[in-house]
Amino acid sequence: MTEPVIGRGRGRGRGQSSSSIAPPSPSLSNTSLTPVTTTSENPATSSDEGIASSIQTLNITQSTTAIKSLVPRGRGQFKRDVPPSEPEITIPVRQSEITTIDDDTLDISKRAVTTTNQSQITSVNDTLVTTSQITTTTTSSVISKKPGRSCFIPANESSKFMVSELTSNQFLTNVRPLKPKEPGKLGQAIEVMVNYYPVTQYPKKGIVYQYHVDIKSAKDVELQSSRRRAIYDSWKKIMQHNMNMNIEYRIVFDNNSIILSLDRLTDIDKKENFKFIIHLTDEPIDFAELALQEKSENFKRLKQVLSIVLHEQCSSTALFASKRAFYSIPTVGNAFDLGEGKALWRGFYSCLMFSKGNHKLLVNLDVSHSCFLKKQPFLDFLREVMVKSPCGVYDGRGRRIEKVTIEDCINYLDPVINQAYYQGELKFLTKLCKGMRVRANLADKKIIYTIDSLGQSASIQTFPWKIKQKESTVEEYYREHHSHTLRYHQLPVLKMKNNAYLPMELVDVEPARVQKINDDQRATITQKTSEKPFERIRQINYVRGKEQKFEEDPFVRAWNLNINADMLIIWARVLPMPTIHYTRNYEVTERTNRGKKGVWEAQGEFYKPTPFPEWGMINMTDLSQSDCEAFYDVFARTAKERGITCPPPSLYEQFWNHQERCSSDIDQISQFLKKVMERTADYKFLLFILMDNNKHQYGPLKSLCELDFGIVTQMLKRKNARKGTKRNPTEWNHSLIKNLLLKVNPKLNGTNSILKLDPDSIIANFFSAGHDIMYCGADLSHAPPGSLNRDSVVAVVASSDDIPNRYFKQLRVQHRPPQAKGQSWEYIVDLEDIMHQLILQYYKYRKSPPRAIVFYRDGISESEFDSVFEKELYSIRTACVRICEAYRPYITYIVVQKRHRTRFFPGTNENVQAGTVVDSHDVTHPFKYDFFLNSHYGQLGTSRPTHYHVLYDDNRLTPDKVQMLTYALCYTYARCTRSVSIPAPVKYADLLALRAAYYLRLNEMSDTESIASGRPLVPSGQEIQALTIITSDPILLSENLAPDSPFFL
Repeated sequence: MTEPVIGRGRGRGRGQSSSSIAPPSPSLSNTSLTPVTTTSENPATSSDEGIASSIQTLNITQSTTAIKSLVPRGRGQFKRDVPPSEPEITIPVRQSEITTIDDDTLDISKRAVTTTNQSQITSVNDTLVTTSQITTTTTSSVISKKPGRSCFIPANESSKFMVSELTSNQFLTNVRPLKPKEPGKLGQAIEVMVNYYPVTQYPKKGIVYQYHVDIKSAKDVELQSSRRRAIYDSWKKIMQHNMNMNIEYRIVFDNNSIILSLDRLTDIDKKENFKFIIHLTDEPIDFAELALQEKSENFKRLKQVLSIVLHEQCSSTALFASKRAFYSIPTVGNAFDLGEGKALWRGFYSCLMFSKGNHKLLVNLDVSHSCFLKKQPFLDFLREVMVKSPCGVYDGRGRRIEKVTIEDCINYLDPVINQAYYQGELKFLTKLCKGMRVRANLADKKIIYTIDSLGQSASIQTFPWKIKQKESTVEEYYREHHSHTLRYHQLPVLKMKNNAYLPMELVDVEPARVQKINDDQRATITQKTSEKPFERIRQINYVRGKEQKFEEDPFVRAWNLNINADMLIIWARVLPMPTIHYTRNYEVTERTNRGKKGVWEAQGEFYKPTPFPEWGMINMTDLSQSDCEAFYDVFARTAKERGITCPPPSLYEQFWNHQERCSSDIDQISQFLKKVMERTADYKFLLFILMDNNKHQYGPLKSLCELDFGIVTQMLKRKNARKGTKRNPTEWNHSLIKNLLLKVNPKLNGTNSILKLDPDSIIANFFSAGHDIMYCGADLSHAPPGSLNRDSVVAVVASSDDIPNRYFKQLRVQHRPPQAKGQSWEYIVDLEDIMHQLILQYYKYRKSPPRAIVFYRDGISESEFDSVFEKELYSIRTACVRICEAYRPYITYIVVQKRHRTRFFPGTNENVQAGTVVDSHDVTHPFKYDFFLNSHYGQLGTSRPTHYHVLYDDNRLTPDKVQMLTYALCYTYARCTRSVSIPAPVKYADLLALRAAYYLRLNEMSDTESIASGRPLVPSGQEIQALTIITSDPILLSENLAPDSPFFL
């Protein structure tokens, strides 16, 4: 199988010069089943060609005459009566050499980006204009894969790109929309509870002294938070003694580097075995000044101070504290066994929030779950994990055992008894143990060690015994020095990072967070954490009353705080459900759906059923040809009900090794498909029937078909290609086949359903013909913990039709430098080229550019808004300028967040309805434009709403419009007859990123178990230069795939 074709990347480095961007000249780039048996060699890979153009610099000046056109009708635009201020950066209107756009010039360009946050002076027409408010500038070089191509818009078509009344100043501003003074009005008003507890009292006068503390070991190595806390407690006792006063509850520590005190500290240095460097920072904090003016900066400072105070008690007593989640040694009912030495712990989450409602400060409380290594003897851990070893799996086939015996472990790990498989067993166990922390339990002093590898058995492994000046075995050492006879001396010893050797039977596993889990453990976690709303409320109230009992917290009392014991009750609204249109005779409305929102049943034909092209069926299981023919019969009948013509496949082949009872390897299938495609290129669709456990086949087959051959595929598990349901083993699972067609029809250029909005709907014009709105979804996903490949995948999709159902797409692989140490970088460095390609594809397909771009961005945390948003918005604008200097579409940039702990409860044991929106000032951000929307029907567990942040909005959407538009897009997801929790463009970007992870094999695991530790051990003075070059390469799909094909469904 060939590797994905990847071009050269672009980087962003330090020390590069910065200049404004000129729009350069980029490259745009009825028969029975008949068996067939052929072979061929592997397909060849393609190569990239390209030439580098020179770096071009543009002095971006304002044109003498602003380019104006009518605002798109029906867009809900407000006339801009306020004259624009003098622009910091403007775009010139000039005549350029014009050439036409050829079909084969749609290509990918590479660009190098440098950003700077410093104020700059740019010479423009002999006049100095300051650009201090522009935080991002770019230096660009273009590498065109096809030399000699120019892609400026022809002169006779340039008027098509005058799509807005935006001046250059308005188009280039980064000013965020103000938070609406009033929330939206659309929908039915309801009351809901939210897991926020109001802070009814907080200090409004007094002085707080803030200190910065740097705690390191004597070797200048930073310590984990638990060690820092222990050193802080020791220092605090010394401080109280030196100051001769009780400051126990008047001083708090954030477990990192901040100490806050109501008293000015004296004699604060501590120098023993650790470096404890502390100094006063800036001026003391005055509570009266913070409470006097409601400014964003004041709220942030107040929140930081009070958050440390509120969590001082739980921070000092919790065994683990991470990202505002706190875990202690679990009691009965708070831990669930996951097997293989792991357990699910239940802790709690606590975070201080601030709002602009009746209560300025609130505490967000929730239950939290995480996976830990169980605290147990190492031998018990060994018996659990060796069930999954190669020998354990083989022995367990007939016994279905949950734990092997110690005798079994001894046999598995004996190089003589198990000579053939010993190395495999040793490698398996080393992978699980490397990096694990264990505690020796024989000596008087309990010492914690970190496992590095496995040694030989205790009776064979030797080491230099310095005291006796001889080589001694581990067994002999414990017998002579500790008077202890090892019971299991045949087992390998554990070699620690300090080169010590410890017998397995004398150590206990220390709890540690683990990030790598298998599918069975993931299913158990889902089951244990899916609580109905009433149970979730009970658990949260338990956290408030027992684990975060603020009334008995001495720190809370000392700092004059008080928190309400009851959840906050607020107003919410339930938005109307959009109409789902299938045919003239069948539509789903809120009335015909009996008031049930978010889930419906499809009946009759699809809106646009597409007949099957020439297609084939590849059987990679032990199913017989007659079994496959039986499945085809019921599949074709069900397709006919949906209006789809499905003739029998003209290609059928079985790849199954009957002797070894397994599928053939991928190389054999690749040779077969290549031979078939050389003979005829008519095959556009392949249905693969795979074994139920098909992880090793799914990714390679998808890569092979979508990167090399350009064939749309559908995978089907063996169990689903046979008769049998949970209720009746002799019946076909018709609902599963119907769901299968929901995915197949769009892949074949069909449309399952469309949205139909009443003419008087506030968003009717957003989905009507001629408004040319491009809906984008973007996602930057990272490799899972423990994977071999540490690259990230960028996936961006853009709608191609008025009612978004089909999408253009762009994929990139983003390489992070080794110095990043696994940290997440959310900035899409190649977004300019990505948007450039997507807009050109839209223009080529629709003969007009998008007048507005609604950009939904997934995966940005609130702390990254400033850095990521401004760079990406600038990239989108630069992409527009590269196409035509007068092209200024209306842009709306919305961040989609699912990783938060806000939950809404309607007061019953059911979830809030689909369409429940909360934009009340009581729980939203006091200054930023945000809202919560629960757009899906929650059948299991407690629904988690999606948090939306409107960071930029040229379209000036009212709260009702942006909320209803977002909600409607959640009904356009093709794979199911349900509304989804996030807009379909974002969901598709997630699916596309997941598919690209298979292309790049990002899901392959490393040889060591991923164990989450505390802060990394970084020697002092060796800073991590995280802003070194980040490169991005395109992932090129086969040209045989339609540009707007949703093949990834």
